[in-house]
Amino acid sequence: EYMGTVFNRIIEKTTKMTEGSVIDTVLNAQDHFQILGLPCPELDDIGRPIWYVDPAQLKKTYRKMSVLTHPDKSTDPQSEKAFDLVQVAYKCLSDDQEREQYIKEFGEKLTKAREEVGSVNSWKPTKTDQAKEIQRHQYVVNKQRQEFTKYRDESMNKIKEKLLSSARKKEEKTQIAEEEKRKEEHRAEELTHKDKRRKKKSYESDSDSDS
Repeated sequence: EYMGTVFNRIIEKTTKMTEGSVIDTVLNAQDHFQILGLPCPELDDIGRPIWYVDPAQLKKTYRKMSVLTHPDKSTDPQSEKAFDLVQVAYKCLSDDQEREQYIKEFGEKLTKAREEVGSVNSWKPTKTDQAKEIQRHQYVVNKQRQEFTKYRDESMNKIKEKLLSSARKKEEKTQIAEEEKRKEEHRAEELTHKDKRRKKKSYESDSDSDS
C-alpha cells in the first residue's frame, strides 16, 4: 500500500498538470523516466541500479501521458514531438532487454555522478527520499509476497500431483485385483465344468458295464 500511495501521488500530480506544463516537462526531460514522470532508478548498497516501478504502474502512467500529449487532443504545436518521446520512452522501458540495458547505463551515470560528488556523509533525507524509501520497502515486500505465492503454488501443485499419483496407483491395484479375481472365478468355473463332465463320463461307463 505504501508503494501504491507513492505511485498514486505521481498520477495525481500528473493529472493536475496543465496540458502545456506536461508537454514542457516531456520536452525538457533528460531521460525516459522523467519523460513518463516516473521515479528514476537508484543505486543499492553495492552500487547496482534498482528501479522500483512494476509493469502495471509503467503502463498506467504511459496511458496518462499519452492522453495528455496526444496531437489529436492537444492544441500545443509541440504536442506531436512530446507524444513521440512518450512512445519511445515507453517502448524502451516496457521491453525487458532494452529496459535492462537502459537502467544499466543510467546506473553507470549515477555511479559517475556519485564519485564526482564525493562523500555523502553530509546528505540528509528529503521528503522525496523518504517517499522513495517507502517505495523501496514496499517493492521488497511485494517481491517477498510474490516469492511466497510462487512457493505456495508450487507446493500445492506437488501435493496435488502426489495425491493424483497415489489415486492412480490405487486404482491400478484395484483393477489388477479385480482382474485376478475374474481369472480365479473363470478357472474355478472351468474346473467345475471339467468335474461335471468327468462324473458324467464315469456314470455313462458304469451304465454300459451293467448292461
